[in-house]
Amino acid sequence: LACTNTLGIMSSSRNLFFVILAIVLQLSIITTVMGFSVIPNANNLIIRKRTTTMLRTSTSSEITRDTQKEDEIERKNANIISTSARIAHSFQTNEFQPAWFARNNHFQTIMGTLYRQETMYFPTTKDSSIKNFKWDKRERMETPDGDVFDVNWKYYNTDTDTNDIPIVLICHGLESDSDSPLVKDMVNAFQSRVGMDAACINFRGCSRGDNSSPQRTPRAYHLGFTDDLFQTIQNIHEKCPTRRIYLSGFSLGANVVIKLLAQLGTDATDKYNIRGVAVNAI
Repeated sequence: LACTNTLGIMSSSRNLFFVILAIVLQLSIITTVMGFSVIPNANNLIIRKRTTTMLRTSTSSEITRDTQKEDEIERKNANIISTSARIAHSFQTNEFQPAWFARNNHFQTIMGTLYRQETMYFPTTKDSSIKNFKWDKRERMETPDGDVFDVNWKYYNTDTDTNDIPIVLICHGLESDSDSPLVKDMVNAFQSRVGMDAACINFRGCSRGDNSSPQRTPRAYHLGFTDDLFQTIQNIHEKCPTRRIYLSGFSLGANVVIKLLAQLGTDATDKYNIRGVAVNAI
């Protein structure tokens, strides 16, 4: 009986051993197919060590790339600040000295209106360049958002806008347009004193006359609306990339010009060849 029991126990133990071995082998096959192992042998330890090293290396590379990007952004911002400071310090300021009889600002506004050529209430011997002023061309610009605006052109000594003659783009004030006496006076001055082509952007809905373009969308212009000015600059630059562009604006138009310069940054000179700006009453 003792031998029989002993043999039975040994047989049961042997069967249990084979059952456990079969289970372990099945688990090994399953886990190997799924991509991992539960048997802690030397090869698995090496693989796990390599995986950990790869993860650490990948993380370090990502951190390095992020650091490089941050450094590049900081260098770019520093260059922009340096360029902006250099441009700002290049401006020459002159203190306004009114005549002794016109020190009051309201008096200056009234007299400036009375004695302008277009609104003259008294006899004058000045020329009638403003009253006889005529634009050479009106260009209709289709906008990406389905609207339209007009640009009036006055050429210096040619009838094309694809030459290398410098051009000044004028932005008018609130509810004004290209027929404003101030705009015409500015164009005459730019052409007679400097020799430049001139163009005035009529903001959306501001065009007047038989050839004016009615506004198509409810989107209105405002002192921060730079889309139409930027589109005009792009149009000029595409036709003649080497052409020098100058911007001038007064009142609301001055705000539009200044904001666009802030948006463009160094691209104003580097990409679009904008070489100068003159604004008044920002």
